[in-house]
Amino acid sequence: MKHNLLKPMALVAMMSGTVLLSAAPDDYDVNFALASNGATASATSGNAALAIDGSIATRWESEHGVDPQEFIVDLGEVCTFNTVQIVWEGAYATDFTVATSNDQTAWNEVASFENLALAGFPYTQQIGFDETSARYVRFNGTKRALNYGYSFYEFRVLRAGAPVLTFLTATPATNVCRVGEGNAITLKGTDQNGAPIDLEGVAYTITPAEAGTVADNVYTPSQMGLATIEAYVGEVKANAFDVFAYEGVNAAFSTLADNKAIDESAPYEAANSAFNAVDGNKGTLWQGCSTGTTTDLETDRTYDAWFVLDLGFNYDINLIAILFEGACSQDYHIDFSADNTEWQTGYTYTGKAGIEARTDYIYGENLQNANSARYVRFWSTKAATQYGMKVFEFQVFGKVDDKEKPVMVSAQLESTAITTAILVVEATDNLAVAEYHVVDAAQTFDKRFAATDGKIAITDLQPATTYTFTITAIDLAENESDNAVTLKVEMPAYNPAPVEAAPLPTQEAQFVMSVYSDAYTPAFASLNSYNEVWWDNPSMEEGNIEGDHYLRYFGRMTGMIGWQFGNIDVTGMQYLHVDIWPSVSGFITMGPTDSSIAGNHVVPVHLPVTQEKWNSFDIRISTDLATLVLDKVFQNQFTGYADQTEFSVDNVYFWKNGNTGLDNIQTDTPQVQKLFVNGQLVIIRDGIRYNALGQLIE
Repeated sequence: MKHNLLKPMALVAMMSGTVLLSAAPDDYDVNFALASNGATASATSGNAALAIDGSIATRWESEHGVDPQEFIVDLGEVCTFNTVQIVWEGAYATDFTVATSNDQTAWNEVASFENLALAGFPYTQQIGFDETSARYVRFNGTKRALNYGYSFYEFRVLRAGAPVLTFLTATPATNVCRVGEGNAITLKGTDQNGAPIDLEGVAYTITPAEAGTVADNVYTPSQMGLATIEAYVGEVKANAFDVFAYEGVNAAFSTLADNKAIDESAPYEAANSAFNAVDGNKGTLWQGCSTGTTTDLETDRTYDAWFVLDLGFNYDINLIAILFEGACSQDYHIDFSADNTEWQTGYTYTGKAGIEARTDYIYGENLQNANSARYVRFWSTKAATQYGMKVFEFQVFGKVDDKEKPVMVSAQLESTAITTAILVVEATDNLAVAEYHVVDAAQTFDKRFAATDGKIAITDLQPATTYTFTITAIDLAENESDNAVTLKVEMPAYNPAPVEAAPLPTQEAQFVMSVYSDAYTPAFASLNSYNEVWWDNPSMEEGNIEGDHYLRYFGRMTGMIGWQFGNIDVTGMQYLHVDIWPSVSGFITMGPTDSSIAGNHVVPVHLPVTQEKWNSFDIRISTDLATLVLDKVFQNQFTGYADQTEFSVDNVYFWKNGNTGLDNIQTDTPQVQKLFVNGQLVIIRDGIRYNALGQLIE
């Protein structure tokens, strides 16, 4: 059998503006494991052929919950190689080996992994080893990261040559940013085999050149308008991308001045009014009409759905951004008015039918009649599908025609919490104050913050640091106050992790079903059977205090984290215990999860925690977890809050009281017991119940 080998001295790949220049020896950088090169694949379970088809749109997935699992590639003939690449889906292996053979009887192990931790999927794992010759390559998975199976998009076998930067991609944090504010650019480089490669000597071109500058991979626009940005390293160029820089503020944001949706066509659901399109929350939406009820799609997609915004002042508008749900508009127009009576069309869109979750940016010469407009009307004349028309956010960027500057009155410190300081601020202006400009030159701190209810939250501060802030006010027209208020803020120090072990559990082992605790032999979950399995995770590690292990999560808590420990049956258990050590006080949501429905069933419980100490909770199943399906529990989730940067977890277990003839609540422990009952913290001391304030509960 003969493989199809690449032999050109120079290959130019026309992909997103990428240029590849390399010499290709006969068998270097060829994927011998491709089906198109004559390879075949087999596995203990699942469709192995999907991992050698050259497509990352398909994948091999083994049977869920079963170890070990084998995946074997037959290259068709003996090949010489030194690299295996696995393009993992999220269900990866923490423990596995790679071995080679010429007869599938005698195997030579070339790589072995234990407790592997990966993130950022799909993830390309590059496994290098001494050059070897073999016909068969075997992956043997012995421990899964998740509760599912083993899953990878592609399994590649290569004789990898020296890595050469081949592909370069560039992604801006946003395609729309304000003049003078930084926009971070994420660069990723890969070699000829798709493996990550370090980048040196990155340069940029900006068109037009006067639009802005790039420093340390951050683009800062210096004028309003569209800029095209392209990164390159030597002769390798990344995909070009556009960024539009606007001036002013998002005038449609409903918390700014008195801006609001003042009129709209009848929504399908009253809860999904036009206010949701201007609330600054991409998790809510305006549903402008009902789902179609007939089989005639053309009839169902023809209707009028509209809303009118009162911006509160006359604006010179320079950008409109519309974030559609998949049920988007096929045809719409945007109109402007100074008095809500005389209207002029500013933009008309005619698109194609079909579901398309998209963001439309309207600016420059496409945006007409947008000066001195107080009222904005969005009018959808035809939906793209029969499912109605929905908008997550409708943003209007512009400046008020006003020259009078605001006057800064006062600023006082209200509170601090690790990386955030809350200030109470006051300023006056003839129209409205939009933001406050906070500067500490000595600490190289220079940011602007919008106020809510007379307060600003200054974020990204350093613990145990003293700041001397100079604070000015900025109005809707970008006028900045001539006077300033100076305020000294001392940020507290904090412990990022516990310094003492969690309380030793006192429940008898025979009445415990353990998930994670050194105090008990786990019933179904081993000590290390945890994983951070959600995409927007902070980091996680296991700590050890004098032999007692705990899980520590660190990084800003904006999403969910947790671990999957396999299906367990906790029927008959009365409580779920957890010890939590947070870096700041607040609430952490714990969500035990069962597999009773598709997509999983989470039962959240909100736990009030005090910073820098172990908080112990015994959550009563019959009241606070009443809907949890007890014979299908397999996962635990935790959700923090914006200022939460570190928290640790220990002693997670289900338990029941062995003396069923007594009042279970009052005999949990002989000293102090904390319970979470019907959403309220109950403290029991010597059989007497108190609330969280220490008041007696009758």
